[in-house]
Amino acid sequence: MVQPIEVLLSNSTETILMKMCHTSVGRLINKFRETGSVVDKKRSGRPGLSAETRAQVLEKIASSPRKSMRRAAGEIGVPRSTMQKVLKAEKFHPYKLQILHKLYEDDSDRRLEMAVWFQVQLEEDPDFVRRNILFSDEANFYISGEVNRQNCRYYSQDNPHFMLDSKEHSGPKIMVWCGLWRDHVLGPFFFNQTVTGERYLNMLRNDLIPQFDLLGDGRPTWFMQDGAPPHYATIVRDWLHENFENWIGRRVC
Repeated sequence: MVQPIEVLLSNSTETILMKMCHTSVGRLINKFRETGSVVDKKRSGRPGLSAETRAQVLEKIASSPRKSMRRAAGEIGVPRSTMQKVLKAEKFHPYKLQILHKLYEDDSDRRLEMAVWFQVQLEEDPDFVRRNILFSDEANFYISGEVNRQNCRYYSQDNPHFMLDSKEHSGPKIMVWCGLWRDHVLGPFFFNQTVTGERYLNMLRNDLIPQFDLLGDGRPTWFMQDGAPPHYATIVRDWLHENFENWIGRRVC
């Protein structure tokens, strides 16, 4: 004959139960009457990932290694955490994007020719670079802050050395130009609008040339600029030919 539960409980247990809410006490009493015990049943735990799910995840990553994990998980209908577990188990790593300049087929020959020429100039005049070349460059400053590549990843078991040979950015920004010649810093000069060939030429005429006059050291014989489209405008190249003995820039052909 099963004795009432009140008889089986010790005085200490009764004291603890009195501090619990009535709902918890009632649940324990019902569990004991039904099963003869107040111990919870052993839980089976979460089921493991199926082979089919693993295959779906790996297939998705193989076909779209640059796609974000959140979007890839949504497309195959699995939680993002499941994607993470599978990729971690298969030793996939999120490699960061690298950005580099695009090279043309004959760039290697052109660069070698330039290096040989430069070596000859330095042998003839060790101070050639400091005295003769004005180095210039521009940089974009974004109002929203620096360009962030932290969220761009390429999932792979081996490092693919993921790179892009071009980059495009949008959003409010300002272009800043600066030059280095001898011991002088020329500029900085600011472009509040999109830089065109005409605006770039106006900066050279109205801002750069007057600085040479203020310095009183004459002018450099070489002007160096990169291959940005405004630098390649016909009016800019014509002006450089007239105002500098030589200039270095984007290829003509």
